[in-house]
Amino acid sequence: MQKIIFQCETITPMFLAGADGKTPELRPPSIKAAMRFWWRAINGHLPLAELMEKEALIFGGSGEKEGRSKFSIRITCNSNDIFSEYRPLPHSDNKKFTAKCIKERVAFQVIISNADETIKNLFLTVSYLGGIGKRSRRGFGSFKVIKIGEESYSYEFNSLLTLLNKLHNDGFQLNETNKNEINCVYQKQANYPIIEKVIIGKEYNDINELLKKIGESSHKNDCYHTGFTEKYNGENLRFASPIYVSCLEIKNVFYPVITKLKSSSSVPFISLSNNSKKTNKVQDFIEEIII
Repeated sequence: MQKIIFQCETITPMFLAGADGKTPELRPPSIKAAMRFWWRAINGHLPLAELMEKEALIFGGSGEKEGRSKFSIRITCNSNDIFSEYRPLPHSDNKKFTAKCIKERVAFQVIISNADETIKNLFLTVSYLGGIGKRSRRGFGSFKVIKIGEESYSYEFNSLLTLLNKLHNDGFQLNETNKNEINCVYQKQANYPIIEKVIIGKEYNDINELLKKIGESSHKNDCYHTGFTEKYNGENLRFASPIYVSCLEIKNVFYPVITKLKSSSSVPFISLSNNSKKTNKVQDFIEEIII
């Protein structure tokens, strides 16, 4: 076990807050929650009892013999100029709708104590696949690792494949006909939403253009298959989007990284009344971003 210091930088605005629910603040629980989420998404094919046991060994649990997480996170930021206002819906005509956020290009450190190779690889995977805070499934809250200790870190799509296979014993492989797509080799029913595929899209020179494109595609292809909150028979039904879009930066060029999650349970959209939203537009949503 060791202490690992990640020198990081925000790529897109982060909409998340501290204890008052208003002031933007990058907190360790947000990082740890993202790490737990993606660990489950990588290992969700495991039998439930095994999944919970392995998860508790890493992140802790409330069981009698589980105890606290084996690692701890501390975050430092040397700059006072980190806050801004940004439009959570950059594609919308309502330009007055803004929210407080941690702006892009903010440098911060994530110090993880009692970290092993699994924790290190998992944190790096989070920086590829998923952001932190609100709208993180639509490109916001993305960040990159600049250095690990004193050693510079470089992003490559093949590096993501290596990370995923280290975390899941060679469970992922490149698509033979599309080298920008990684597929999970496990297709059986999962206990939790599991990664089905990861796709890297075309390059963008402007991060705001990419965020707008993600928002436009999300709005245009809105359907129950891409997430919903609906009141039905007095009950609030909620299905989080199975499509997770993050923003990757390589040499000052930006790429959308789309992760498609395979849900373990059936989505109750077939019972809902709005027939126009039953059409599955997931593929259209993905293709408009990556092409």
